[in-house]
Amino acid sequence: KASSKSKPLKARATHANAKLNIVSTNKELREKREAEAKECVEDSLVRDAAVIDAAVSRDPDTAKFASKVADMVVKQLETIISTKGMSAESFIKWVRQDTQTEADKPKWRREPDMYPHISSFFQRVQEYISAAASSLSTETQPIQQARTLMTYEGTDKNPTGSDDYTRIDFGIKLSELNSDSKHETLQQNENAIPIADAAGKDGISTWPIVKEDMAPPPPLHRRHSPKKDSKKPDYKHILAIIEAKRFENDQTNAFEQLFIYNRNLYANQLNRRFTWGFTVCNSIVHACVFSHDNIFASPAMDVSEADGRRRFVHLLVNMAFCESDLLGYDPTIRIDPEQHCGEIDVYDDSSRQAHTYKYIATLLSSTSNFGRHTRCYLCEDPSIPGSSIVIKDAWAHGISSASPLVEERFLGFNISEQLNEPSAMPVAFKEQPSSSNAPFAQRADDRDEIKYMREISQKLGDDPELKGKFPMLKHGGIVHIPGIDAADNTATAFEILTSEETHHRVHRRIAMTPNCMPLQNIKSVDKLIVVVADVMIVHNAIAERCSILHRDISIYNIMYTSISDDIVRGVLVDFDCAKRTDVEEAALRPERTGTFPYMSINNLLASNVKRTQLDDWESLLYVLCWLGTTGINKDDEVTYEEAAKLAVAKWQGANAESVALAKRGNLSGPQVFESSILSEFLDESGYGILSDLAYSLYMSLFFNKGISVLAHGVANSTTRILKSYEDSNVVSVAEIDKHAMIGTKGRVVDPFAVRAKPEFEKKIVKDLLEIVKKARTDALLRIKEYNSPL
Repeated sequence: KASSKSKPLKARATHANAKLNIVSTNKELREKREAEAKECVEDSLVRDAAVIDAAVSRDPDTAKFASKVADMVVKQLETIISTKGMSAESFIKWVRQDTQTEADKPKWRREPDMYPHISSFFQRVQEYISAAASSLSTETQPIQQARTLMTYEGTDKNPTGSDDYTRIDFGIKLSELNSDSKHETLQQNENAIPIADAAGKDGISTWPIVKEDMAPPPPLHRRHSPKKDSKKPDYKHILAIIEAKRFENDQTNAFEQLFIYNRNLYANQLNRRFTWGFTVCNSIVHACVFSHDNIFASPAMDVSEADGRRRFVHLLVNMAFCESDLLGYDPTIRIDPEQHCGEIDVYDDSSRQAHTYKYIATLLSSTSNFGRHTRCYLCEDPSIPGSSIVIKDAWAHGISSASPLVEERFLGFNISEQLNEPSAMPVAFKEQPSSSNAPFAQRADDRDEIKYMREISQKLGDDPELKGKFPMLKHGGIVHIPGIDAADNTATAFEILTSEETHHRVHRRIAMTPNCMPLQNIKSVDKLIVVVADVMIVHNAIAERCSILHRDISIYNIMYTSISDDIVRGVLVDFDCAKRTDVEEAALRPERTGTFPYMSINNLLASNVKRTQLDDWESLLYVLCWLGTTGINKDDEVTYEEAAKLAVAKWQGANAESVALAKRGNLSGPQVFESSILSEFLDESGYGILSDLAYSLYMSLFFNKGISVLAHGVANSTTRILKSYEDSNVVSVAEIDKHAMIGTKGRVVDPFAVRAKPEFEKKIVKDLLEIVKKARTDALLRIKEYNSPL
């Protein structure tokens, strides 16, 4: 097994229409994606992994059959390649370089010169697969149905479904074989089961097999609509992207380009658990599997050599016959992207039963290569006719590995078809401190959103003041892939690729209510104030009564429902990052969770200071500042040029430290906060009220008059600075020593550590709640007055 590097990347590039990208031009967004790709390839690429064997069918008979087919295909190819006078075959120019003199070897003047020869190779391989499978068929063992892996006719194209103008070299599409009438009939039957998924007790498929009431199969088994241009690649139907380069020494760049394009597969394929890709550098082929934290690359397969061709052919044949989940598809999500219909299975770990919901629409798709890959779907609720339910699907962190605990928390409920928001933004990463005296323990990561939601529903579900302000769990559990006697997680999905150092994730799915709207759909500042107040009130109730801290307040996890034209209700969603506060933990390495613009300074710095409710309140302050300066909705939103000049633009920096530095500068004192942030709030109706609310929260958080001045500010205070307090009898030396740490320059007091003490936290939170409750009451009065008849 290959060993993966544990250092995570520093930022995530996102969808072009993302709210955070309001501060980025298209050029800047492209540069971010290129920088992300470069860092991911450097830090997260696992070379020489067992990718070639990752597509071998779990069914022994299917695997044996595929191996026989592959051997026959290899034999046929080698016969053609070694036969003189076969140079008319287009693929010969690509693969027969080892028999050519250096002068005769192809000198590709441009990458497109390679495309027809590579495509020809795929075409010949698939023809030979069909012929070999037919020849192995007997009366007792019918021909085994295989997928065809063909390249789109259109090369160097910008595929349908892309959010930018980037062009891919190749896209591999999938369809079924057409070798006999059985298969033609099969293609018309949308309820047919793929061969490896329909194997009988003896492991041999009795094709065709049809399961009653089965929803349409996933996209890889669906033919393209004849109305569409089949030559142009479509991200909905691409199994894998091929990135080609003329020279072997362009390999690193090829990996980076593949990384940039690959995220579009997740954005367009609603049932994709992981993805495949290929790089072709002259005659060197690498197969890649993209997991949620790593890129696994196969050893080099040199198609100019017989052994390289053999391994490449065996991989392609295995991909043609293996179970669909080995290609990264999720058989428990059966959605037709063209007809917008299908079904989703939700396994409930309490009742140990699977529940099937009819798909209505996609609320959120994933747009990043790494992370939780959070998706949300709107489905029919069969228990209540005419009602709907939200299904959330995500790969959350599970048991921590032997490597340092790393948090790569991505956005959760970014539900907006209109805004097409991303499921992942620039996110936090954790690096082990260069020096630390604290002993760090490794333990099981017991965070479980489903468990937390059950507890919250049980303890707060009957509270009328909190009703509808947090998700109510209906069903939830770990996804179970058919044919696998284990839960779907990193270890089972990438069994032969992972090592002890690989970050472990668990694939969970939740069915819940209510169906919420994204914060960016809010129509007025007053309604925004009502929503954020509701959310922080329920946030406090969950922390106090359930001992669960949310830890990921952002514009994407604050949502709302409309009770009427006048009444809105805030909803706090996504507890993937939540943690219990009533459990004594062993010392863990510092971690970062959240999204850069909304993360607290303490969080950004991965401080050893314990996270408290104050970190989430600080995140709320950043949410209000972001919306107040860039616009709360599309109607008010500023332009790219205007947004790029704002102070909050620096909150979307390349790394956590630079963002923390920018925030410390903006929040260093009341006057600075007013001049750098509040002065840039929009000059529109209601934004002055929002500015006043932000200032009140800021003062209560960082300069609360009811607590020690040692807890004031956002920067550490040294002995020299504190001396002035002692001289003016503001604070005693004893109190300084109580909170101070002995550093190289004397006594140092961290105000975040002081505020985190229970007595100070309680006082500050109480004041913050009073502020938002009063703001909510005033906002409701203004809404009522505005809508009252004259």
